[in-house]
Amino acid sequence: MKATTNMPRFAADRVPEYVLLNAAPFFTCRECGKVYWYGSHIKSIDAQLKIILGEIAAHWKTSEKD
Repeated sequence: MKATTNMPRFAADRVPEYVLLNAAPFFTCRECGKVYWYGSHIKSIDAQLKIILGEIAAHWKTSEKD
């Protein structure tokens, strides 16, 4: 997806008001025009990824001792 960063005024008519007031930056897909922003889903994905990467790192440390 090719995206461009836009100021909230460009997203004002395409996102809920609470998102417009609380989220930034906004990204608009050049191909489909959809507006995207960092939200709670990103925080959840980051948390899951940290858990998984931590488990992998712990596994490799244990494997190195064998």
